[in-house]
Amino acid sequence: MAIRIERMIEKNGSYYWQPSKSLRDMGWQPQRLGRDLAAAIERANRLNGEVASWRKGEAKPVTVEKNVERATMGHVIRRYRTEVLATKAKTTRATYSSYLNQIEEWADDGRMPVRLVDRARCVVLKDALLTPPDIGAFETNGRKLRAAGLDDDRAALWLAHHAGIDAAIALLTGPPLALAKDVAPVILRKPALKPIHDERIYRVRVLCGREARPRLHRASGLLSVLKSLMRFALDKDMIVVNPMADIEIPEPPARQQVIPAGAREAIAAIATAQGKPSIALALSLGFNLMQREGDLLKLGASDYRELLPHEVPAEARPALVGRDGTVRGFALRQHKTKVWIGVPVIGELREQVDAAIAAARAGDVKPINPPVIIDEDSGKPYQAFKFQRLFRKYVNLAAERAAEAGDVALANELADIEFRDLRRTGMVHMFELGVPDHFIAAVSGHTLERTKKILEVYGPRNTRMAASGVAMAVTQLKVRAAAEARDGEQEQA
Repeated sequence: MAIRIERMIEKNGSYYWQPSKSLRDMGWQPQRLGRDLAAAIERANRLNGEVASWRKGEAKPVTVEKNVERATMGHVIRRYRTEVLATKAKTTRATYSSYLNQIEEWADDGRMPVRLVDRARCVVLKDALLTPPDIGAFETNGRKLRAAGLDDDRAALWLAHHAGIDAAIALLTGPPLALAKDVAPVILRKPALKPIHDERIYRVRVLCGREARPRLHRASGLLSVLKSLMRFALDKDMIVVNPMADIEIPEPPARQQVIPAGAREAIAAIATAQGKPSIALALSLGFNLMQREGDLLKLGASDYRELLPHEVPAEARPALVGRDGTVRGFALRQHKTKVWIGVPVIGELREQVDAAIAAARAGDVKPINPPVIIDEDSGKPYQAFKFQRLFRKYVNLAAERAAEAGDVALANELADIEFRDLRRTGMVHMFELGVPDHFIAAVSGHTLERTKKILEVYGPRNTRMAASGVAMAVTQLKVRAAAEARDGEQEQA
């Protein structure tokens, strides 16, 4: 009587373990079992046992995907990754993937049936994400802070929570930096915080800002991805209603940072002094081109070209032409619209770009398309993590130098700056100069609707804008008066 073992076959005297196509698609690989029948049976049974455990969601080989049952959240997430996430940009995939991992963990490691994810369950998740931590959990840290010189319980717990125990103790016991009491938030001006040296307040402000803000961002991001995931499940007829459809997702606070010229110059000066003029060039490009960090780091010499006469309006050419009589700029493909445009580069920035490209081609090896923003250490384009780390380093150094010099205003302006703020800064700068919205949108790559929204939130309503408005009105009145005078003279004639 022939012995039949599931998935074990015999061929030319040798035995093999042969998984089905569905198992192979999940990562299970065929195995050679050898010629010894007893040993082959033993190993085949062991492999079949691993498959059985895997089907229950238990241990699995490294190369095998996690098993998920149909109609479970794990099944929905796997299909969403394959059918939706795979079409998105690399950075978007990374962000979404992180949130999907958290959603899968929340849904009983993906085993929860998708039909059980109702509105009530989603509301509980939202409330949990938005509930602040129990302040009692910070009692130990509060005692440590009081021992370091802070005698108010609530203030100690607040500092321990927002700044972190190590950072807070360092602020209480470290050497002074600069007077910055006037730029501290109201809560840090309370009499209970008098034991904290006034000159360290602005550093507490920076630390607290970084620690407090991401919670709402994480809640908003996770709930948005869950809403998209459940919409996908609805489209695929896995559920009959999207439980997230009418749940209001909290909007994280908009970043208000617009980097003033003095702060940009301070960072560029530090970077240049530290032997990294590439960071200073990146600052200028970020402000003038208003593009995303990743797109700027990809710019090569071949993207920098002459803008031909038919591309530049005749009335604009005199303001854009360089010393050589040409208009040059970068050919950019807008991230959202996928439209190619040429953005002119003028003045000092053009000289910086020309010098950077010439320096890249001056060595023994002359690359055809050297990067414009070049990593001085490797001679290659920056890796994103290194660029971000260096930028943060020079921002912090600039803030410390300003603090040591007693320039509280500049130290405050440098607090919590990120490279992405340059894009918004450039847009607001053009807006302040009276550039129409649709021209700004053409450079930044935003839709006109999004551009208007950004300018509505961040556009300055200050003395400079008021003065510019009055000046435009005065100029228009003079033009009108001159025209009326000419009309009167013609009538008399």
